[in-house]
Amino acid sequence: NQSPQIVLSGYEATFSGEIRYFEGHGWAQDWLTNWKNTADSITWELNVLDPGHYEAFLEYTANDNQVGSDLLLRIGNSEIPFTITQAFEGQLIPSPDRVLRKEAHEKTWKTIPIGILDLKKGEDRLVLTSKKIAPGGIGDIFSIRLIPTK
Repeated sequence: NQSPQIVLSGYEATFSGEIRYFEGHGWAQDWLTNWKNTADSITWELNVLDPGHYEAFLEYTANDNQVGSDLLLRIGNSEIPFTITQAFEGQLIPSPDRVLRKEAHEKTWKTIPIGILDLKKGEDRLVLTSKKIAPGGIGDIFSIRLIPTK
């Protein structure tokens, strides 16, 4: 049995400052990169149909120079501070395309638990911000995953 998951992909988010899509267009499998300023943020608009507690996970890659960034995930009155403590260089997944693709290639991602969020029914914003950024930036952000707790 698999738990239902909500995947909030980077290409479905809005973002500020110098953050940008890796490929440029924000098509499927694209990710967010170039996060180097604490004034920048990533936001997902939500319409919560099933309120309750959800465990949040971050899918990311970061090199050694990007470890140590302090982030904050918040929605409503729930907020969770966390730190990227491990480097992970994702590997590109070979593509069987016969025609060179324009969109970003798929790659592997590190998944880390962030904590438990209390989601209320209705529309809200899930916002990812940073209080401290490592010398090399935050790394690449693929998604936030939300899994209902039992």
